[in-house]
Amino acid sequence: MFEDKEYTKCFACGKDNPFGLKLKFYKDNNWVIAEFIPHENYQGYPGILHGGITTTLMDEAMAKALYLMDIVALSVKIEVHFKKKIEIGEKVRVKAKLLEQKRKIFILTSHIENEQGEIKAEAKGFFQQYKGLL
Repeated sequence: MFEDKEYTKCFACGKDNPFGLKLKFYKDNNWVIAEFIPHENYQGYPGILHGGITTTLMDEAMAKALYLMDIVALSVKIEVHFKKKIEIGEKVRVKAKLLEQKRKIFILTSHIENEQGEIKAEAKGFFQQYKGLL
């Protein structure tokens, strides 16, 4: 597990953000992984995780996969496929890994799965390195 000392107010991973998701990532082979249990404050329709939060989980995981390679990057495009609802209180894992690099664009994949390994949502992200934060 690693901690971003510089980004403690980040909505997704910041430990000092009182409204944040407080994701804690670890690396397993080529994957970056975090576990998450959605709270009712993050629901859209009753009992279901909001699609924007679902997307945020995968966006953050893909950014963290790059961050572990000492690359600070911003998402420029994310394609999301919502496959099944994520229920409030349901423990899930968000996973991401780098697929390829094309010139200055990094292409990553991410998905959210439940404890049985069932894919609930998946994404493909395109990120561009950002030198201003280093």
